[in-house]
Amino acid sequence: MKYLFAIGMSFVLAACGTQPASQEQVDTAVAAIFTENVPLATETPASTETQQPTNTPSFAAFTAQQAIDAFEAAGLATGAYYPMTKDDYGIGPYVGVGIRFLIPSLGVDKGGRVVAFDNEEDMELLRSYYEELGRQSALFFSWVYVHQNVLLQINGDLPEDQALQYKVALDTMGQ
Repeated sequence: MKYLFAIGMSFVLAACGTQPASQEQVDTAVAAIFTENVPLATETPASTETQQPTNTPSFAAFTAQQAIDAFEAAGLATGAYYPMTKDDYGIGPYVGVGIRFLIPSLGVDKGGRVVAFDNEEDMELLRSYYEELGRQSALFFSWVYVHQNVLLQINGDLPEDQALQYKVALDTMGQ
């Protein structure tokens, strides 16, 4: 479209009695259009006012700490918990802001992770990672639940009925 505009302009200039544009002039004009953000004659200039979102809520509705608080309010074990570092992600994608928590009944250093995200793409990346691990080997199976922008991953050794209690608590956030 921009290329056609440049060629068209060379014909308009030729029709107006000026000398026709040389191929070099046309190529230079086309290059300028593609490398600079030159508005076309038919484009409406961009507004200088800042556009405000139209009541679109932010994806980042909850924090990982709010999830931990919901688990504790429901009487669920969170044992010791702490902010996740890169080491707590292992070989998984290092995305979101998470908290690692322990479930003492599972044994030493076993529990789960709750990670809050500010975008859906990162959340789906980590979700896919945990779910794919479980498909690759039952050894790596874990319970994975999502509520809005928060992902919960719990050690697969926890019985399903107990894991579902964490999901229910997670789902009550914001109610």
